[in-house]
Amino acid sequence: MPETNINTDFIVEEYGRIYQQRGQGLNRIKRALIQKAETLEKYATHKPLTDDIYEMANDEFQPVLQPFRVAFEPTGGVKFHPNKIVLQHIKVDLNFSPDQIIDSWLGFLEGPGVDRSQWPITRYMIEVYLKQQIDYDREVNAVYYGVRDDNGTTPSSCMDGIRKKLIDGANAEYPINVIRDIGALNPTTCFDQIEAFSKKIKSIYRKVQMIICVSQDLERAFLENKRANGFYWIHGPEDLKPSVDFTKQVVMGLPSMGEECGDMFAFVRGNLLWCTRKDKFNFDIQKENRFVKILSDWREGIGFGVNKMVWATEETVTQNSNTGGDTTGGDTTGGDTPGGDTTGGDTPGGDTTGGDTPGGDNQGDVQGE
Repeated sequence: MPETNINTDFIVEEYGRIYQQRGQGLNRIKRALIQKAETLEKYATHKPLTDDIYEMANDEFQPVLQPFRVAFEPTGGVKFHPNKIVLQHIKVDLNFSPDQIIDSWLGFLEGPGVDRSQWPITRYMIEVYLKQQIDYDREVNAVYYGVRDDNGTTPSSCMDGIRKKLIDGANAEYPINVIRDIGALNPTTCFDQIEAFSKKIKSIYRKVQMIICVSQDLERAFLENKRANGFYWIHGPEDLKPSVDFTKQVVMGLPSMGEECGDMFAFVRGNLLWCTRKDKFNFDIQKENRFVKILSDWREGIGFGVNKMVWATEETVTQNSNTGGDTTGGDTTGGDTPGGDTTGGDTPGGDTTGGDTPGGDNQGDVQGE
């Protein structure tokens, strides 16, 4: 059976193949910072479910006004589009021998009894290793760049991420808005590019809280460009805000997009939905001979409540969704130009939400749910 390796080779080489109590403990196991779960936890509306699918409908209105005539001439209509988020099954399997830390400097992780599932090394594997690595794998490789592959073996193959949803949405019957003529985002010009992107969004949304998503490097470049323009009275860079002037839009750098990603998309706050079933940190601990197995599985899926309240640059949605997984950046080439609204506005018939769009707390539902 495949085994999860606990590699102590360098420890044994340096400290010897013997355990001596020298005051060591968990506080002496040091590690670099690891990326935490952030994108969905901060910017998505979380919907815990008891089912594996979240079904919605989007309505689209047709005009009804006409000049008066005595004759009865009915017009108008409402078209309904299905919209669903399918939850995808994800798992974690570990199989390791706690004895690998015996007779080494790490011997303090051995327990007093023979039940190895109760040893401190098992608690370490769950509380320290798994909980942090699961969040890292999801955030860096799956939340934005993921493309589900039932036969896959990597974090990016676990679920369809935001970029896949944007590309699919640009080609849907009820498409997202594709913003053209922005060009590939460049750190030296991103301030003007983001403002140009914002101006192509219909004016009805200017007073609605929206999030414009870019990489963290481009968010910093946006603020640096803002400072360099010299149009703002500030005491220091901490006074600069990532807002787009004359709107309620803010520019947010998502860690899930990596550092060098040139994508850009925006959505009305509350419109990014994150559906889950079961807790990803609900572990089943099993023991067999001198090995310990740790198992966990859960379901989650990402989607948008209303495609017409999503905007993305042409460069974002014309790339191959299968590139960029398990890395810190993505390929920006390939693919056909998608359909959809090319100006960032609504389809004929007006706003598909039937009124004001949601705003405020990112835990609020999309209007109409």
